[in-house]
Amino acid sequence: MFHEHYMHTNDTAKSASEMQNHASGNQNNLKQSKISNEEKAAARQCTDKMHKPAQVMSWTIPVYISTSDNPQNEILVYALLDSGSSHTFITQSTLNKLHAKTITQNMNISTLTNTEETKSVKEAAPGLLVRGYRRQKVLKLPICISQSKIPSNSDDIPNSMSVQDWPHLQHLAKELISVEEGNKLELGLLIGSNLPQVFISRQDIAKGDREPFARLTDLGWTLMGNITSETIQKVVANHVDIVVNRSVAAPLSRSNIAFRVKPETHDDDLEKRILKILSSDFESTISDKTKTLSIEDISFLKTMKEQVHKDSDGYITMPLPIKCEPSRHNNSKSMAMNRFKLLQKKFTNPTFKEHYYAFMKDIISLGDAELVPESEVENPKSWYVPHFGVYHPKKPDKIRVVFDGSAKVGGMCLNDHLLEGPDQLNSLIGILLRFRKEQVVLACDISRMFHQFRVVDRHKDFLRFLWFDS
Repeated sequence: MFHEHYMHTNDTAKSASEMQNHASGNQNNLKQSKISNEEKAAARQCTDKMHKPAQVMSWTIPVYISTSDNPQNEILVYALLDSGSSHTFITQSTLNKLHAKTITQNMNISTLTNTEETKSVKEAAPGLLVRGYRRQKVLKLPICISQSKIPSNSDDIPNSMSVQDWPHLQHLAKELISVEEGNKLELGLLIGSNLPQVFISRQDIAKGDREPFARLTDLGWTLMGNITSETIQKVVANHVDIVVNRSVAAPLSRSNIAFRVKPETHDDDLEKRILKILSSDFESTISDKTKTLSIEDISFLKTMKEQVHKDSDGYITMPLPIKCEPSRHNNSKSMAMNRFKLLQKKFTNPTFKEHYYAFMKDIISLGDAELVPESEVENPKSWYVPHFGVYHPKKPDKIRVVFDGSAKVGGMCLNDHLLEGPDQLNSLIGILLRFRKEQVVLACDISRMFHQFRVVDRHKDFLRFLWFDS
């Protein structure tokens, strides 16, 4: 998702004296003539142009930024229109001048120079407004992510002088900011593709394929292309400054910027997924590295720390990490009943039926599951979880019954209502290194580990399932 960068060549041609000496040397073979002051001035002007680096204009435009709370307090800054960035960014200095209210946002950010996603905590400012330098139309900005600095090159920013050498654009000089005023501004805003309105062309002025063109947007006129004449471009560059601003940012949450519709998951797909999990108990992760916790992760850890306790029987008892409670009178019971009817068809296999019944008998007799009292059966504040059985390829005589929290009803499943929690798995590399550290290794397997934890009474009804009376 990274694309073209824009660049500015900061090269230097031969000095004026060298060029003049060269010109004088050539003229020694010609008849000497008197050179007028006007001709000297023209020669100096030509030489000065040869010193100028090639300038490639970026879609940068002066804008006024304000807050919805105080729209009269407007700050004039440059804004870079960057359709390749997924989010909108604002410099911290601009936020400070606006006295804008901010929130903390955990982000995954990747750029052209750092393709690996970097997790970081950023300030984000909602409710900001923007309008063009010579425009009255006010646009509402999406949430702006704070950035200490947005890289820029002042030579790449269009101004009233940028169009002087191009007849088809000269009439736009009055629409563009003056050099003097533009030099006072900082690049304080980068508008990404989450505000597509500013990229819509209201009018284009173009001539040739290799000449600069102008575009009118809702924020005003901006230029794109190389504004240096063709003869000047022939100067050989020995130094190039490249400025890259393109970035992709994604909030650390289950709801992300882009969505993809997936087909409904069937039992066969679930079995493959479960078997994959069972076959990779020690998957190598980067969890040994320092991780930034999201707001949801912090909420999860806080809930567990404050509410996990031992009950009178000595069992660890905890609440479900509820993010938002399932709606009342949901249709999960009908969904679970349909899945239960499909399960019964598999009981035609006597071995499968024997193993499944034995598993259910164990969890009921050992107190891992209990019968719902008749007076509470119609409780609307409940959720029914379907279940199915799978076999590990290396343990064909032992069934695992999976309670499917990912089964959806009306587009939502039980897992959608729960906090995910941080990944606290140890990496495989760390496990192997610690394995070799000492002389003796102790390995053990806790029987029925999952069922050694109990759920608090107020959340038990979210874990209902259907089974036979006897």
